[in-house]
Amino acid sequence: MVSTSLQTDSSAAARLEWVDVLRGAAILLVVIGHSWRGLFGADLLDEATFSGLDRGIYSFHMPLFFMISGLFYMRGLSAAPGVFVTTKLMRLLYPILLWTYVFVLVKLAAGPLANTPATLDDLWVLPIPGRWHFWFLWALLLMQLALYALRPLRTRPERKLPVLGLLFLASIWLSELVFMLPDGSWPWVGGAMVMLPYFIAGIALGDHLNRIPQTGPLPLVAGIALLIGFGLVISVSITGHIPSILFSLGMSLLMVFLCAGSHRLPRPLHALLSRMGRATMAIFLLHTFFSAALREVLLLIGVTDITLHMVLSVAIGVAGPLIVFALAQRRGLSRALGF
Repeated sequence: MVSTSLQTDSSAAARLEWVDVLRGAAILLVVIGHSWRGLFGADLLDEATFSGLDRGIYSFHMPLFFMISGLFYMRGLSAAPGVFVTTKLMRLLYPILLWTYVFVLVKLAAGPLANTPATLDDLWVLPIPGRWHFWFLWALLLMQLALYALRPLRTRPERKLPVLGLLFLASIWLSELVFMLPDGSWPWVGGAMVMLPYFIAGIALGDHLNRIPQTGPLPLVAGIALLIGFGLVISVSITGHIPSILFSLGMSLLMVFLCAGSHRLPRPLHALLSRMGRATMAIFLLHTFFSAALREVLLLIGVTDITLHMVLSVAIGVAGPLIVFALAQRRGLSRALGF
């Protein structure tokens, strides 16, 4: 796969449109989570109200993204080493470099209106490893470069499952070692170590996407189980390293099974989620700009209703980037903007 793992391989999208819907649902969870945290940062939510939904979303939405990122990873390993590395740097490192500085400049322009104001000193802080939500791209870059070592498995399929199984077990052990990292090491490798099990699980799942039932009871059962799991984690924290990984993995798989039956959704909703899935990188990079700006405007005019804030924040956090993405495609600027 030469596209970033935030976007779908074009041939795969033609066969499995539900994968785009899955990506759209995953990025929607990101927008909701960041909007919710934005309200908390603006002191519009008390701790008790905030913690349940925040814990529910963050218990699995980033593991889900890393799992999705692994689905088509093996396809990209056909590229020669130089091409592979160059492609990953352009698709993952370049957006970090560009949008970190844009993010700082916007925060400087917002001044005290920003939840976490920036100073001129922030312009001199290296954008790597990824700051703010850009840590995801940095962690994904490390994983993808390191696992290029799996390339020989493309011609040895009989060894793929055993190797991935061993890697998955090793990744669980590695994700626990993150708590023993020296001070200052977490931003560089911590995110990759914690999320590696889900990426490897996604690689393993990628060979079986066509076998996931798109009809029958599985999508419905998965949706019900997902709601039950979400309600559980809102009410009770999942404790323990292994139980937390298994829960996140299970919830991510349920999302996959649910979205496999997305053809049952109303056509407009299906089309919107699919479009969001194809514009995932743009939404990921830009949604906080739109949501934060709207939040500050609403506060300036005295609007403090939480429901109204969330609905409008999520709506503009999706619509704004989609408009920018469409304009960038029309003008041939998508690559320059890191989309």
